[in-house]
Amino acid sequence: MKTIILYILLFFFAIGCKTDIKQTAQIIENNIVKVDTVKTKKQIAQERSKNLKNKFIGKPYGTLKEFIRLNNYSSGGFYFEGQFEESYGGIFSFRGKNDKIEFIIFKINNIIMDIIDIDNDIDPKIFNPNKETVIFDDVLRNGKKAPELFALAAYEEAEVMTEVYKVWRANLKTGKIEELKDLSNITVIDEDF
Repeated sequence: MKTIILYILLFFFAIGCKTDIKQTAQIIENNIVKVDTVKTKKQIAQERSKNLKNKFIGKPYGTLKEFIRLNNYSSGGFYFEGQFEESYGGIFSFRGKNDKIEFIIFKINNIIMDIIDIDNDIDPKIFNPNKETVIFDDVLRNGKKAPELFALAAYEEAEVMTEVYKVWRANLKTGKIEELKDLSNITVIDEDF
């Protein structure tokens, strides 16, 4: 008789535990925040680039001031040849951590027209990690000054840069930055050398 009573108690105990486990599992499932994916560094960089472009393209250049201050960026750049008024246009690079260029802004009439996000828009494998990357506005095409062109190159103590990473054209009509694929007829010069 004792054995039967013991089996009956064990049976009710097992049923009670099973019900508790189901209820606990249901409570946990209802309270869990589901994570769809874990973002990669590339996805984070793409989101940053998209947010940067959405936030600033089409806005006055002055809207960058608070962003620059909060992120401790330093900036430098140039106005297009013959256009030395701040109200017209030019190319400006922004350096962040480790004095590395992080993005380039193209502005016309004080409005941000286009942005190049260096970390997202350019393959990092092309850069020489042992040399400083600089933006140059002295670009020659077929031996003639091309004021609408600018280049990203490794800084060298020389008149002509030999490690040119990218060359772009600032299209004043469309307000877009266009990459030049063929660099065979391009020469980048350091006018300060």
